[in-house]
Amino acid sequence: MGKLKILFIGLLIFGCTKYSEMQRNEDGNYFFKSDKIHLRDLALIPWKVGITSKQIITRGILFTLDFPRLRNKDIFTLNENSNVNSWLIRVRRTSPFGSSILGHFYSPFLSPGIPGSEKLRAKPIKSITLQVFYIAATLPEELVNSPCPPMNHRKVVSEILVDPISDSQPTMTVTSDSSSILNEEIAPYTYRTPTMNGGSDLAGVYHFEIAFFDSTTKKVIGDWVEYPQTFTVVKESEIALDECLNYTPPKPGPDFRDFRRFKWKENMFKEEGQ
Repeated sequence: MGKLKILFIGLLIFGCTKYSEMQRNEDGNYFFKSDKIHLRDLALIPWKVGITSKQIITRGILFTLDFPRLRNKDIFTLNENSNVNSWLIRVRRTSPFGSSILGHFYSPFLSPGIPGSEKLRAKPIKSITLQVFYIAATLPEELVNSPCPPMNHRKVVSEILVDPISDSQPTMTVTSDSSSILNEEIAPYTYRTPTMNGGSDLAGVYHFEIAFFDSTTKKVIGDWVEYPQTFTVVKESEIALDECLNYTPPKPGPDFRDFRRFKWKENMFKEEGQ
């Protein structure tokens, strides 16, 4: 596939947990400053292809976004007083061709706990992991599992630029009187990694925004706050898949779940001579 060039400008600094200090203003709105919202991890998702699976192209990009760190008592306060129970993430990509929203994803503040278990009590969810795929990798499984990728996909992401971690501390405010309904389709929360369809070209700058969310009513509470970090897919290239030059995909086999393909003889249960 060639050597991937990922430029991380700046260093990630890890230390003890530092919680945001939530306050309440004179209008009764809760707010806090957070320096914890940033892009934590990023990696390419390889795709082994060819009859012998010896060549590698890019399936997509996997990345993790950290959430603000709030104490449990502050989380309960937001839920009881403002009907907020989740974080909402919006992923947007800009390129010379314009700007587009790739998807919305929400995550509850707390992971489900087990009553009576001290070790398995509900705990704050600290991050969300997402992935953006080339369109060829989002097709039905029988096509994706073919030795030769569908849609003549031959692309390799060869250079990604990641912004440095900023010292800025964005302010997040729970403003109930400025809530709005999210009209976009949003999938139910799951522990599986959500996937976005990035199209046939992943090049561009990826931006991330976060807001408070009521997953029951699909209301966005307050304003969107942009993550100080972005990443940019700078360079893509295409490679030749020699083993796929004369490849003919196999014809689909019979669907054994389709009972209509069985044709019974009308007289199969009749005795001979009748």
